[in-house]
Amino acid sequence: MIAQGKSTPVDAPRVYEAFGLHLRTTLDLPAPRMHLSRADWELQVDAAIDLPTEGNDSALVVADDQSTVFTVERFARIRFHRPSVMIQPARGLQAQHLVNLTTGSLTALLLAHTGQFVLHGSTLERNNQLVIICGHAGAGKSTQTAYMASKSWRFFADDVAPIQWHDGVAMMRPGYDRLRLRPDAFALLGLNPELSPPLYHGAQKRLVTPGIPRTEAGRPAKIAGVLILDEQPGFEARRLSGREAMLAILNLQHPAASLVADSSPALRIRTFRDCTEFVRSIPILGIRREKTPDNLARTMEVAAGLVH
Repeated sequence: MIAQGKSTPVDAPRVYEAFGLHLRTTLDLPAPRMHLSRADWELQVDAAIDLPTEGNDSALVVADDQSTVFTVERFARIRFHRPSVMIQPARGLQAQHLVNLTTGSLTALLLAHTGQFVLHGSTLERNNQLVIICGHAGAGKSTQTAYMASKSWRFFADDVAPIQWHDGVAMMRPGYDRLRLRPDAFALLGLNPELSPPLYHGAQKRLVTPGIPRTEAGRPAKIAGVLILDEQPGFEARRLSGREAMLAILNLQHPAASLVADSSPALRIRTFRDCTEFVRSIPILGIRREKTPDNLARTMEVAAGLVH
């Protein structure tokens, strides 16, 4: 099931849970609301500032020398002083656009600041096991995710996939109940894009809610594998070798999180160590295919082979 519709902002600060993080904010986040007096991070919205407004759906993130101030082009400037995060939105930006920023780049930054290795991909769950769908922009990861969520898979998270280690096992907690889809994905899935709000004014990507939204904090689930999509003629699925897998996973870090990971030698070493352990214990499969209905089903079969 995929729901289409809009959310509304709130005025009073609330605590939300996503990926195991507890965030206090006045923004209306698509995540369970927690009855807690304290939070890991306090998100505060400051006065608007002038930022360039031109560009595409991808928001480039730039960090200062200390990786405490980040500028998300066309959207906001973000200042970290844990446990506070100050957001200065671009002039004219609406509350819903700040929600979209928070559930994407800002959450990736928060997770990286807590020392987690963060992939750029969408995640699905079946039999309490997870498959992460990765790929560069336009590869079809969100389309594949929405297709599988409309079948026998449970939507787990979009855009941000933080790796959390529990007794040496790679795991992950569920994220936000929101998926970003391109226009071609709506056509493939038989959905009406006009029923879903855009990522921001003029953006091609639109937002849908796949599956049933969570109402309570999510438990971690084991990661069974990663599928890396690449749009090519035909269809081929193969497991990547150790070196191939290592390079692919390093290149598929979330762009915002990689800025934090590269900010110090200690964090770079930790990232390399986590990546090495991840590819040693998790199957990494490359999927080369065209975006067709038949290949959506074929890719889902490959994912099903990773869970038992």
